[in-house]
Amino acid sequence: MTTRGELRQHVLLRTEAIYRIEEIEGEHVWVSVVSCPGLKPGEIVKLTKDAIDAMPVVDRDPNEASPLPPLSDRAPDSPR
Repeated sequence: MTTRGELRQHVLLRTEAIYRIEEIEGEHVWVSVVSCPGLKPGEIVKLTKDAIDAMPVVDRDPNEASPLPPLSDRAPDSPR
C-alpha cells in the first residue's frame, strides 16, 4: 500500500533516487524528489502507481532532513 509521506527508493545503473509520496490520484502518484541525479530536491514529478509499488520503502531520508514540507502544507502558489 502506498502512503502519503512515505519515502521510496529507485536504484538503476548504480544510481539511487529517493522520492517522497505527496499525492495519490488513481493510477498516478505525485512525488517530490529527495535526491535524484539530474533532478533538484523538492522538484515534483508524476509517476505511475505501478512504478512506485515496485520501489522499496526507505525508513528515513538519507539526508536526515526533509528539503520541503508535504505538498499539502505548502503555500498555494508553490509549484506542484
